[in-house]
Amino acid sequence: MSAIRIAELNRLFEARHGKILPDNELGRECVWIAANHLILLPGVPSARFFDWAKERAPWLTAAELEQLLADAASKTQTWTADSLAWRLKLNYADRQALKIKTIGATDCNKWQRAKIRKAAAKARMRRHRTAQKNVVCAT
Repeated sequence: MSAIRIAELNRLFEARHGKILPDNELGRECVWIAANHLILLPGVPSARFFDWAKERAPWLTAAELEQLLADAASKTQTWTADSLAWRLKLNYADRQALKIKTIGATDCNKWQRAKIRKAAAKARMRRHRTAQKNVVCAT
């Protein structure tokens, strides 16, 4: 799930800040969140993190990157979908627009999202059944 969430974080960060994160507290917060997800990936997470940071936060020094990575490795933080949404201030409209599935929304909790998904699935099934009836009737 970390790989999927990293892709979604990248989409969110790029939509909000462009290719390069801002050189301020907000940018550092984004790097911290990404580091905590990248550290969970198999293989060599440090190389992935340095590559990611070089592309997204080139303003960070090597010493800062080393410190961030050491902090993330020593006390990796994980978030539920909704807690990460609150941390990122992600609302449901932005979540839908960016096709984010592994991060929640501040204005729509887990149960509300499940209800919306069920209603959408029912609507798809109704459309599918209607289309099937029309095919049968046409033959």
